[in-house]
Amino acid sequence: MHLETHTDPFGIVATFDEVIKGPDIIATLSTVYRRPDFADLKYFLSDRSNVKDMIMTSDEIKTIAKMRCDSIPVNPDLIVVLVSPNDLIYGYSKMFTGLARSRNSLVCKTREEGVRYIQEHLNCNDSNTQPIFVKQ
Repeated sequence: MHLETHTDPFGIVATFDEVIKGPDIIATLSTVYRRPDFADLKYFLSDRSNVKDMIMTSDEIKTIAKMRCDSIPVNPDLIVVLVSPNDLIYGYSKMFTGLARSRNSLVCKTREEGVRYIQEHLNCNDSNTQPIFVKQ
């Protein structure tokens, strides 16, 4: 698995490549949820557009969902976008969001759709307050 992250004052973009395994996602999310500024983040966009396969057990999906549930009191308004164009990865992502019961989450097929969702929820009109992924 290859992971590239970009952070701006608003949030994090994580871009995954190749094959993702459950322990890799758990480790990545543990790092995000333990950040000192986690309570201030506005969004987390996970782009799986270049992922070929996702290997996860149902217990790993439940663990990931529990991690998100446990983080909700710390940052209840965090926008979580999971870009998942592959049908299998899309299904895993929908299971996660269903179990996590996060009110501000979207599973979508394209990064553009995810970016629009975040922009709408952040009311991004000023170019100086645009998240980093919009400026790229």
